[in-house]
Amino acid sequence: MLAVVAGALVSLGGPAAGSAAADTQAVALCPSSYLCFWSGPNFTGLQGRIAEGTSIPNWSFLPGADCPAGNWAGCAQSFYNNAAVCTAELWSGPNYSGSRISLPRGTALANPPATVRVHSNSWRC
Repeated sequence: MLAVVAGALVSLGGPAAGSAAADTQAVALCPSSYLCFWSGPNFTGLQGRIAEGTSIPNWSFLPGADCPAGNWAGCAQSFYNNAAVCTAELWSGPNYSGSRISLPRGTALANPPATVRVHSNSWRC
């Protein structure tokens, strides 16, 4: 699955640079040292955040008002890693299981395929 997603990764070169005006504006809303995610593709919808270094084994415990199940499990459709140092690891299953997508700092995943749904995250520093 990672090969399918690789084309959707966009390096934004850090929080100040961007490839499109909408992307730059959206990632500007992501504070330094956070993984940010949105309920819609291309940084639309409600935003959620996880502080760098905070691993969440099950996103069903993260409330998400804009998500059908009321939590972020399988709901986030776009991501931006504004970490200071670490790579965000996004997992398709709870408890760091299933397929993994590595999102280096300063990198966005703006419109992943429908088959990519995140249920947990960890960090690699």
